[in-house]
Amino acid sequence: MTKKYSVVPDSKAEALAFVITWGLKEGYGNESVVHTQEEATFYVAKFLKKFAAKIVPGSKNFIPSGTLVPGTTVYAWNEGEGRSGGGHEPSVVFMGEVTGPYNTWGLDDHSITEAELVEILNEFASEVGSALGQTRVYVRLGEVSWILQQEKTATPTGD
Repeated sequence: MTKKYSVVPDSKAEALAFVITWGLKEGYGNESVVHTQEEATFYVAKFLKKFAAKIVPGSKNFIPSGTLVPGTTVYAWNEGEGRSGGGHEPSVVFMGEVTGPYNTWGLDDHSITEAELVEILNEFASEVGSALGQTRVYVRLGEVSWILQQEKTATPTGD
């Protein structure tokens, strides 16, 4: 028998989706270490709990929450004159939305700005990326995406 569901009061609100992708392979080549999804889950939960503990009741309220999905990142690069290289690595993708009732986005005078959202997502992506030993982390907010790269590092292609 199907159980009946109803809409949670005050839960309908404008939503803005975000996505953060972390590779799980730390380093390059034979010396690399592959982290597990469980490790990534631990670091994501650690950040979220630490961040939630800093929220002051009644203040601007955004605590990232979402779903962590395992995957494989596949990539290629041009090596000149009809040649290319490529590879793949295990990854995790954290997908969520900025919406009510637990987050304020465009709701009232206590709304968080898009610049503040970007700052929070960058902090989140950087902290977990650092724990997983990533050179780059990929972030998207709505229709805009960007790449964060650990300072003083380079990819194997020199980027």
